[in-house]
Amino acid sequence: MSDVKWIKLKTDIFEDEKMLLIQGMPKGDTLIVIWIKMLCLAGKLNQDGYFLLSNEVPYDFKMLSTVLKRKENVVKNAVEVFKKYGLVEIKDGVISITNWNKHQSLQGFESRKEYMREYMKKRRSKQNVNESKVNSKPNVSPIDKEEDKDKEININNRAFVKPTVEEVRAYCLERNNGIDAETFISFYESKGWMIGKNKMKDWKAAVRTWERSRKPEKQDKPKFDSFSQREYDYAALESIATRRS
Repeated sequence: MSDVKWIKLKTDIFEDEKMLLIQGMPKGDTLIVIWIKMLCLAGKLNQDGYFLLSNEVPYDFKMLSTVLKRKENVVKNAVEVFKKYGLVEIKDGVISITNWNKHQSLQGFESRKEYMREYMKKRRSKQNVNESKVNSKPNVSPIDKEEDKDKEININNRAFVKPTVEEVRAYCLERNNGIDAETFISFYESKGWMIGKNKMKDWKAAVRTWERSRKPEKQDKPKFDSFSQREYDYAALESIATRRS
C-alpha cells in the first residue's frame, strides 16, 4: 500500500484538553512533537493507523525510536502517555492510532479531488469549444456577405437606421437645400454607410454637412459692380487725359 502525502490536523489541536494536559507535563513539548511525528509516520505507512511494515512486521519501541529520531526510553514513555489518554492502542504487541479511520479517512479528500478533476475537465472542454467558435470562419457566399454587411450596421451601431430615399427627400425639401436624395443614398451605400473610418450615426447630420459644402464661399465685391459706376469712372479718366494734353 502506497504512502499518503498528508494527514489531517484540527486547527484547534493545541486547545484540545488532552493536548493541554500532555503539554503541561515535564518535557511536554517533546511529547507533542513525538505525537505529530507518529501521526505523520502512520500516514506514510498507510496501514489504517497501525504501525506495521509492508511485510506486516509491527514496529517495536526500538524501531520507533530510530524512525522518530528520539531515544528509545523517551519514545516508550511517550507511547505510554498517549495510551493513558486514549490516543493510541496496543493490541497483541501492535501499536495503532485510536480512531485513525474516523479522523484521517481519505475518502472525502479523494471524492473532492475527483470532483475537482471532473470540474476542471469540463471547464477546459467548454473553453476549447468557445475558442473554436471564435476562430472558425464559415464559408459565406458573396450575396450572404452583402446581406451580413447590412445587418452588421444595425448590430454594431443599434442607434443608426439607414434612411429611405423618401425620408432623405422629405428632409432636404424641408431644409430647401437642393440636395438630390438618390445621389445622397447612392453615395453612402457605396461607402457602406461609413464616414471616414467610423460608422454613420446620424444621416440627417450628414445631410447638413452636404448642405454646408454646397454653399458658395463669400467673394470680395468687384470694384466695378455696375454699368453706371464703370461709365462714371471712364468719364473721369477722359477728363484727366484732356487736361494733361
